[in-house]
Amino acid sequence: MNDLTSDRAGVLIVRVWIEQGHPTALRARITQSDNNTNGERNVAVASSNEKICAIVQRWVATFTHPDLTAGDGPVKAADDDRPT
Repeated sequence: MNDLTSDRAGVLIVRVWIEQGHPTALRARITQSDNNTNGERNVAVASSNEKICAIVQRWVATFTHPDLTAGDGPVKAADDDRPT
């Protein structure tokens, strides 16, 4: 019998939308969850294609190589995309 608890799994959800009336109308909310966090979710925000891709790329790199951080760290927003 397979022990499913020993398998690592993760989910990354990218929700994008357009906010009319803003110079950078693109918005994204990126939610991360994995089987090591017991349902906890980490969230990041971004407002450009490049920033969205960078957050996703960083999450995949951290997930596939957990030695890059102290465990499965949360995805993080780019500095200029942090809510004020």
